[in-house]
Amino acid sequence: MITVLSSPKPGSGTTTTAALLALTIRQTTGGHAHIVDLCGDQPAVLGITIRPGSTTDVAARLTLHDLADATTDEQVAAICRLAQTAEDVIVDAGPSTHPIHPLLPASTVRCCWVLRPCYLALRKAMALTHRPNHVIMLDEIGRALTATDIETVTGTPVVATIDIHPLIARAIDAGLLTARPPQPAVTALTALIHGTEAA
Repeated sequence: MITVLSSPKPGSGTTTTAALLALTIRQTTGGHAHIVDLCGDQPAVLGITIRPGSTTDVAARLTLHDLADATTDEQVAAICRLAQTAEDVIVDAGPSTHPIHPLLPASTVRCCWVLRPCYLALRKAMALTHRPNHVIMLDEIGRALTATDIETVTGTPVVATIDIHPLIARAIDAGLLTARPPQPAVTALTALIHGTEAA
């Protein structure tokens, strides 16, 4: 399965969420997760240094494929090749306007938007012509909008809600996200992995 994560509003946390999803797969299923980075920010989140365009084993059962500098056609071809042999492919596509979205085979792709309950983010979401299969909501204290509001606007179920917790930022800043993924985020993303909607 190819899971493509993107966001209608840049800066919403897509890269961090993609890393957390891959780490959750690795931790809860024992599977080998492959992160395909189309934006170039995954090494910083995972606390590693890589050669641009390389494939790197970040940890046991976790591989990073840097395709940030590849053309869109090269990105599509590489993802499709990888999906033939890898069970779990997580694509960090950055903005939801990335041209790769309509080019991947729909039968093997699950598209997920990463959204905060933010009026500006929902306005940008409404302007897009395509819709995701699922939404992952990053919840912030003090927001008036809810998961129900996001579902109403996008017409898409919110399958996971991740609280924006200082533990996540601390783990990234310390370079420890891979070794110590915050358990609340892992728990929240387990529903997406098993294909169930969040309560």
